[in-house]
Amino acid sequence: MQTAWHASHPAGAAFSENEIACLDALAAEVIARGWAARITTPPGRPARLFVQDPGDPAMFVYIAAAADGTNGEWWYWFDWAERITPAAIPAVAAEAIASSLRRPADPS
Repeated sequence: MQTAWHASHPAGAAFSENEIACLDALAAEVIARGWAARITTPPGRPARLFVQDPGDPAMFVYIAAAADGTNGEWWYWFDWAERITPAAIPAVAAEAIASSLRRPADPS
């Protein structure tokens, strides 16, 4: 099974092992559903998962994984700062992400 870990990771990138593990688990779920996914590590920014609908390349999103400030539980987040699901359930997160990226059917 191919995971998203084949993205480039520059030396000195600031990300935690837990963050990468959460994103990698989600990437595996997204890829298993036939979607494109890769972990990116932009300089000076947290790691993110790029998710793209292969049938509609204009439909993509970046996903973050971060610990909740109150209880330390890890969550997946859309890049517009909306929580998706706890990171403990990546399959549910993958479905939520795919649902959010699907365009509505054309009624005509």
